[in-house]
Amino acid sequence: MEPLFFEPFLREQIWGGRQLGSVLGKPLPNEGWYGESWEISAHPFHVSQVKGGRFEGWSLTELWSAFKRELWGEGREPPEEFPWLIKFLDCRDYLSVQVHPDDALAGILCPPEKGKFEVWTVVEAEPGAKIFAGLKAGVSPDELRDALQRKEPETCLHELTPRVGDVVVMPPGTVHSAGGGVLVAEVQTPSDATFRLYDWNRTDRNGLPRPLHIEEALRAINWDQGPCSVVKPREIYRDTGAVGELLVEGPTFVLRRWILSPGAGLLISRHMLAVWLVLLGSGELLVGDSAFPMNRGDSVLIPGSCPHARWKSTSPGRAILLSCHPV
Repeated sequence: MEPLFFEPFLREQIWGGRQLGSVLGKPLPNEGWYGESWEISAHPFHVSQVKGGRFEGWSLTELWSAFKRELWGEGREPPEEFPWLIKFLDCRDYLSVQVHPDDALAGILCPPEKGKFEVWTVVEAEPGAKIFAGLKAGVSPDELRDALQRKEPETCLHELTPRVGDVVVMPPGTVHSAGGGVLVAEVQTPSDATFRLYDWNRTDRNGLPRPLHIEEALRAINWDQGPCSVVKPREIYRDTGAVGELLVEGPTFVLRRWILSPGAGLLISRHMLAVWLVLLGSGELLVGDSAFPMNRGDSVLIPGSCPHARWKSTSPGRAILLSCHPV
C-alpha cells in the first residue's frame, strides 16, 4: 500500500491560538482560536479522511476494516480498531486543569470512551509558558479540594518550564494543564474522555462557564503517582547525518525522534504500521518512483505493506521527525 495522508481536522478551543497556522501551516479560517489539529484519528468524534492517492476520500475506519492486515504489517494480530490518535495542540491560554480516566473507570463513568495515555512533545514554547504535569508529591484529596475552593489549584500541581524538544508522559490519572504559548505534538490512545477540575474562571463565547467534573476527576486521579518529569531520550541509532532517539515505550506505541542534517536520508519503512510527523524542517518521502514533499506540521501513515520508504531532508537546517510504531 502507498503512504496515506489525511485532511487535518481543526478544532476551535477557548484556550487555542493561531500557531497551528502560523507555525505548522494548517489552513486555519481567518478568525477564531484553534487549539487542536487532529492529524490521524479513527475516534468517532472525528474520523480522518484520506487526502490524495488512490484511497482519496476513504475514512480511516473504512481503510482499517478493509485493509487491516496490510496496514498493520508483520507480527502479532492487529487490534480491532486503529490504536492511536495523533494531534497537535496550540495552548495560547491554559487548558483546563484536567485528568483522563483509565479504561476501567472510563467504562463506568463515560462509556464507550476508553482510558487515555498521552505523550506531549514540545514543538514551540514562548517565554513564560508552563506545563503542569502531575500533583506535587504527597498532595492529598483534601488538599486539592481546598485549593480548588480557593481557586488556586496550581499550588498543588507540579510545574515545568517547557523547552523545545521536551517530552512529557501522562498516563491515565495524571492531573495536567498547559498554556502561556506552548505548541505540542500529542500521541495518545484514542479517547476523548476528560474530567475538568478547574477552568481558570473563564467563560465561553456565550458568557457561560464550561462544565466541571470535580467528583469524577477526583475518582480518576492516581494519588500515588506524584510529579511527572521530562523524559530523558536514549540514543538508539547514529549514521551519517542522522541520529535516532527512543523517547517512550507506552502501552500501545513506541515513540522515537529522528534528527537529520541537511541532505541526510533515512529508511523509514519497517514492515509495520507507522505514523511519522515533521516537527521541524522539510523533506521528501521517497517510495519507488514517487516523491511526496513534506513540510513542518505534516503527518503521514506508512502502512506495514508499503515498499521501502525513505526520507530525504531538503531543508537548509536540520529536520526533526517523530515516529510512532506498535509496541
